[in-house]
Amino acid sequence: MAALLSITVAAILTVLQQYSFISLPAEVLMGVRWAVVGVLLLYGLQKRSLTTWILVSMVVGCAIGYDFPGFAVSLNVLSKIFLKLIKTIIAPLIFATLVVGIAGHSNLKQVGSMGWKAILYFEIVTTLALFIGLAAINISRAGVGIDPGLAQSQEEIAPVAAQSTSDIILHV
Repeated sequence: MAALLSITVAAILTVLQQYSFISLPAEVLMGVRWAVVGVLLLYGLQKRSLTTWILVSMVVGCAIGYDFPGFAVSLNVLSKIFLKLIKTIIAPLIFATLVVGIAGHSNLKQVGSMGWKAILYFEIVTTLALFIGLAAINISRAGVGIDPGLAQSQEEIAPVAAQSTSDIILHV
């Protein structure tokens, strides 16, 4: 309850300051926001659930981005690593979900029926996506007027830029 109340007070003060209804020093508002972050961290330590820590992390990220934008930009590497990890886990997660779904059926006839339905669904959705793509290109006429000979005439290969430490970590 204290965490919810402190978030509400900090949000109201920030909005009132933003629309010039009240005039508080920026340091006071930053102190209130970081007090809320502290209360949320204590709540997260007490609760110890993944959902709570996701909420706390989102609020901490918002506070860092709002109060220290220069530092937040330097944390860009962490967000890129997170997104690459998410992209890496999607295929195994889908595969595992399908395997568990198929293995959960006790009757082999149900698995066959589900397989035919999955193949039919895949074919219909893929065909629909192809038609939507064809319609979008034919309507928008994307690429009309581009001279393909101009792109082929440049034989020079641009020099490869030196990679920073964060680039090396991201490519790993």
